Amino acid sequence: MLLSILYIYYQVGTTDYEVLLTFVFSESEQTFLWLAFFSSFATKVPMVPVHLWLPEAHVEAPTAGSVILAGVLLKLGTYGFLRFSFPLFPAASFYFTPIVYSLAIVGIVYTSFTAIRQTDFKRIIAYTSVAHMNLVIVGLFSFNVIGLEGAILQSLSHGFVASALFLIIGVVYERHHTRMVKYYGGLVHVMPLYIFIFLFFTLSNIGLPGTGSFVGEFLLLAGSFKANTTATFISATGMIIGGCYSLWLFNRIAYGNLKIQYFKDYIDISKREFFIFLPLIFGTIVIGLYPEVFLNSMHMSVNMLVEIIYIFILYMLYILETELLENKSIYFSLTQIFGIGKFQSSLICKKLGFSHNYKVSQLTSDQILKLIKVIENSKLLINNKLKKATTILIKKLIHIKAYKGIRRLRGLPIRGQRTHTNAKTASSKLH
Repeated sequence: MLLSILYIYYQVGTTDYEVLLTFVFSESEQTFLWLAFFSSFATKVPMVPVHLWLPEAHVEAPTAGSVILAGVLLKLGTYGFLRFSFPLFPAASFYFTPIVYSLAIVGIVYTSFTAIRQTDFKRIIAYTSVAHMNLVIVGLFSFNVIGLEGAILQSLSHGFVASALFLIIGVVYERHHTRMVKYYGGLVHVMPLYIFIFLFFTLSNIGLPGTGSFVGEFLLLAGSFKANTTATFISATGMIIGGCYSLWLFNRIAYGNLKIQYFKDYIDISKREFFIFLPLIFGTIVIGLYPEVFLNSMHMSVNMLVEIIYIFILYMLYILETELLENKSIYFSLTQIFGIGKFQSSLICKKLGFSHNYKVSQLTSDQILKLIKVIENSKLLINNKLKKATTILIKKLIHIKAYKGIRRLRGLPIRGQRTHTNAKTASSKLH
């Protein structure tokens, strides 16, 4: 990832994020840069097969370290996809979506079954974290508003629930200095308040309605269903398996006979520990009952991200329609459309390694992107004629292609249709 950032700096001349959003990378550049960023973000999520570090890190870390790792650090991977991979490399993000879906589905099913076979309290919760974060990835790569908002909300909810579960482990570990499940049993008889909190977060972990996980999982699965029904169906099985390992773990800890041959003193949670759990319980309930508090603050940013992604695709379609279909020469495109002189257009073509007499239809997609990039970053673009042409191009893109395309993707009416028709009728008419 560091090498890719250095390459971006070498190509663009800056690492300013707002400048990078205006820079168009070629298809090959997007491919390699996206893979470089993906290798880092996938490890941080984590995704299969680079997930094995997380259970080991949780087992070796103290309770506070596990809480920070599950509640904050794992979310950096999903944030990286949202902040860098999607807006900077949209074409590569679309291209690699099937691979990401495959890895995420394998991660959900594999880690869920692996969690059932674990005997260490922390390892079980660690593998459940991997399964839930891979479910978030499925929602992210749906590339629609519902899926993206659901993935963000699920990440936020997972931060509350997973942190609370690791604190629950820390309570019994502080008293008995072991995390092996076989040493515990029947705690409902001697630690009722502890078991009540454990039950609440166990049900939250499997997506009980009224908790944050239910809202997040419902939204991201609804969004991914619009993109890929097969991936959504297989991902939803992770929720069923999640109920198996979560309820079985709770049953082994809460019910049965007390293991008095191992422990003789049992102390319920103290007032200090209760007040530590209280904000986590409150946050989980608020997300589950009033998700609009969080969703309202996401709408603008998520809609802008979706528009950035799809405007790039529409921009490429616009270039193909105006250049390739008209079958004009490069000289005509540079002089008449972009306002560059004959001598200057010859220099640009020589720099890129082809004659200005070539027709645009003879160029590959990489060569077209390089040509556009050189034109956009050239100092020759200062003349008034080019500024006027660029302004017209942007207006056409926004008001014709982007406006209709984005509203069509959302199922909303476009100009020329009756405004009283609902979105479903408008969408059926368009198709």
